[in-house]
Amino acid sequence: MANASLVGLSRSLGKNVRLENGQLVARSLSRSHQMYPPILQYLSQTQLSADRLLSICEESDIGPGNLWAEILAHNLISALRERDRDYVGAFNAHIEAVSAFLKVFETATQWTLPAFYVLIDHMRILGQAADEQMRADPDGKPDKLETAARILNRCFGITINDRNPLSNSKKWGTLSVINNLFRIHFKLNNVRLCKNLIRSVDGHGFPPLEKFPISHLVTYKFFLGRVCLFEGNLTKAEDALTFAFERLPRNHVNSKRLCLMYLLPVKLFRGKYPPKGLLKKYQLDTLATIVEAVALGNLKLFNRTMEDNEEEFIRRGILLILEKLKDLVYRNLLFTISTALNTTKIPLTSLQKVCVWLGADMDLDEVECIVANLLLRAT
Repeated sequence: MANASLVGLSRSLGKNVRLENGQLVARSLSRSHQMYPPILQYLSQTQLSADRLLSICEESDIGPGNLWAEILAHNLISALRERDRDYVGAFNAHIEAVSAFLKVFETATQWTLPAFYVLIDHMRILGQAADEQMRADPDGKPDKLETAARILNRCFGITINDRNPLSNSKKWGTLSVINNLFRIHFKLNNVRLCKNLIRSVDGHGFPPLEKFPISHLVTYKFFLGRVCLFEGNLTKAEDALTFAFERLPRNHVNSKRLCLMYLLPVKLFRGKYPPKGLLKKYQLDTLATIVEAVALGNLKLFNRTMEDNEEEFIRRGILLILEKLKDLVYRNLLFTISTALNTTKIPLTSLQKVCVWLGADMDLDEVECIVANLLLRAT
């Protein structure tokens, strides 16, 4: 006898598919659904085969040969393997669910987008977990995120080329696909691949950005800012990251903190010092030290902070922009020396002695080069 929760979930999915109720269809495929724990317990205890599970889904009002039964069955198998921490198996089963869904999605309209979001978001999450699991195996080949990226590229083609009227178009799902690809490209250090995605958003025929869900738009602006930061376009990076930070909900503290980790170095480089209260509120102690070192021209503090946190800065992708702040440290150091000596004419030997005292062992030629660069930037 089939499990009552499984039959109930299958019937609910079948009914909502016929009604084209996208939100409730997505709910049936979400692993946070209240019916999933008892169903997974039943599947674990009975060791039900994939074919038998598919048959139950088909018999429970979805109908034989219906792709939605296949989607649900593979999604449940994936959820069971994920619960058992078999992330590679969970990813492979989830790919089957996504593949079946895309056959429906190609000819469907906008109502399927909520289920689309659930499936592609979890595909990326499982791909990352599977890769991490495979790295722990000496013979493992972590390639699941690359597989997810290939499928997302197919999803991108389906959404961006949809011919339905914009009011009922799957084009509104394109930004979600792009955001997932952004996450994967950054994870795999393929940031250069993001440029084509940005060009597609800026291109003719793409829906107005302000019409997309704000959650999609904020995520897009965050990654756009990071790409611009990577390319050295600081003006555009500041605009995009500011947009993301200001529109994140106040209770999303971790997300706002992450956004500030990229935004504040850009603002510093452009001569804008953040208030201490902001740094304290979001517990950005390391950046607070960098800000203090730059403001005071404290070369020793700046170098020590950079050395102590080098790996973290590399991982975040902000090492280069922070290194560029050293020019500001030298500038403010010169101002401090000028104030102390009460003169604008500072002997290079004096600057050299101060730098050596602050732990930067450099000869007179290096000091002369630093000062020349500062004068060049000032002009």
